[in-house]
Order: sequence, then structure tokens, then C-alpha cells
Amino acid sequence: SPATTDARGKSSIANSIAIQFAQSTASWGTVVGIGIMENENQTPDEKPYLIGTLTNPEGVPVAENETLSFAAGQLKLTLQ
Repeated sequence: SPATTDARGKSSIANSIAIQFAQSTASWGTVVGIGIMENENQTPDEKPYLIGTLTNPEGVPVAENETLSFAAGQLKLTLQ
């Protein structure tokens, strides 16, 4: 979806389609943040484009054989 700017001048963008990760083959533990990476398989010298924490302070637990997903509009990235 298009970027928006709030009253404080901070820009944000939300996902316009659902985002679904591959089914976990083991427990991922509790997901507390996200990163937007250059490549799917990050190498040690690559840095993420954006990183951030989820607004849910407890995070999202992902057990073995579960699928982490975000509905359209559920994931909003705000530039600080």
C-alpha cells in the first residue's frame, strides 16, 4: 500500500497482501521482531534494510509445524 505520513511527520507503509512464511520444521521460539533483508539467504557481510520489533510485547510463539503469517494491512513499518 502507499506510504502515509502521520501528524509527527513519520512515514509508514503497510503490507497490501498477506505475508506467509514457510511452515516451521522446528520451534522458532518467540518471534519478537522482523527484518527486511536484501537476500533470502543472508551472508555475514549483508545488513538488513529495515529491522523492528512487533508491537505485541509478548511476541508471537511459533512451534514446530506452524506457519507464521500476517494478514493484509496487519504489518505496518514506520520510519523513526
